[in-house]
Amino acid sequence: MLNYILSTTGILGLILIFNLLLTTAIVLYKLYFFQSVWPKQKKVFLVEMLEIYKNLNQKMSKTDIFKILEEKLDTKRNQIEKYLATLGTISSVSPLLGLLGTVLGMIESTKGILTIDNDLLLKGISNALITTAMGLVIAIPAIIFYNFFIDKIDKTIKEIKDKIISYLE
Repeated sequence: MLNYILSTTGILGLILIFNLLLTTAIVLYKLYFFQSVWPKQKKVFLVEMLEIYKNLNQKMSKTDIFKILEEKLDTKRNQIEKYLATLGTISSVSPLLGLLGTVLGMIESTKGILTIDNDLLLKGISNALITTAMGLVIAIPAIIFYNFFIDKIDKTIKEIKDKIISYLE
């Protein structure tokens, strides 16, 4: 199957397969991260945030302390979002690569029409359909997981903020 895809789609097929592998790796990593790594890190991070508050409480106003804590939260959010920009890019680029494959396949088909070669015509249509399908098969789960992870991060950051705010009050 892989040989067939590569022989019909060429370099676009290789790029799309690479996107598929990269998407799979990122999704598996992020699932592992949120299941195993993040719960421990979240507890440590909360303790660190409260320690910062305790140390700064006597020296600064609550507004200034909250600004510092917000900056720490933004830094942590950036760390949690690691690789999600790549996932978002893949989800955007893969359908476009599939569309490019469609255009190239249709161009190939026109050569078959002009030379009255049915094999060339069908090969071009086949290339077009395969690359389109590959692009969509990669992009759809990538978009779903991207949105899932962003939502999870938003909820986590809100939860941490709420705990810090309740502690500050």
